[in-house]
Amino acid sequence: MIAAFVLCCGLITWGYVRGSRDASAEYAALIAKEKDAHAETKKALEAALATGIGWKAAYEEMESSAAAYRDTAEACLVREKDWRAAVERQESVLREASSRARTPEERDHVVDDATRRKAAALLNAAW
Repeated sequence: MIAAFVLCCGLITWGYVRGSRDASAEYAALIAKEKDAHAETKKALEAALATGIGWKAAYEEMESSAAAYRDTAEACLVREKDWRAAVERQESVLREASSRARTPEERDHVVDDATRRKAAALLNAAW
């Protein structure tokens, strides 16, 4: 009876050790799979971060380019406004101008039309 008891305890111990060893091997395989999955996820995250850095750089470049275009457009609008004001001043001068016949005194003491046009062109020339 003692022999049967010892034999029974031995069989139970052998089964426990063998099962524990199998469970340990399964656990190690599961841990290895998890580590591989984590490594793949880490690589994907690093790739996504690198892509994100590239997109951020492209965004910043486009933003600075857009700012430059905006500044140029604003400067163009200012020049357009100035040009329109200058045209309006010139048109008002032309609208207010009137012509009349020169008096005999003006014909004798005032320069001729060609000289007057040259002087006006010189005064109107760009600085």
